[in-house]
Amino acid sequence: MSSGQLTTLGKILRAIKEPTRGYALYMRGGLPWAAHSEACILERDLYSDDLPPFAEANGLVKILSAAQVLEVVDNARLQKPNVSEQELVEALAHYCNRDAFIEFSG
Repeated sequence: MSSGQLTTLGKILRAIKEPTRGYALYMRGGLPWAAHSEACILERDLYSDDLPPFAEANGLVKILSAAQVLEVVDNARLQKPNVSEQELVEALAHYCNRDAFIEFSG
C-alpha cells in the first residue's frame, strides 16, 4: 500500500478497502480538502511520531491512521452505497473536525 507517490485524496478514499494497520494518510496542509487534493498512504512506525522520509521530504503531515480513514469510508458506504469521491472527502473532513461520522440525509 505504501507507494511513496502522491495521488489524489479522492482516489485514495475510493480505493481503500482492506485493513491498513501500520499505515497513515498524509497530506499537505489542513482543511479545506477536495477530491483533487494531493495525498498519499504511507507505512509508518507505530512507536514513533517521526514522519516517514517521503512525507518529510514532500512537506506532508499525518492526517489520520489509514485504519481510521477506512472506518470513515466504510461508514459512508454503508449509508450511501454509491457515495461520490467528494462525499467521501466531506465525510473525512467531518470526522476530523467533529470526531464523529457524518450522517448523510436521505
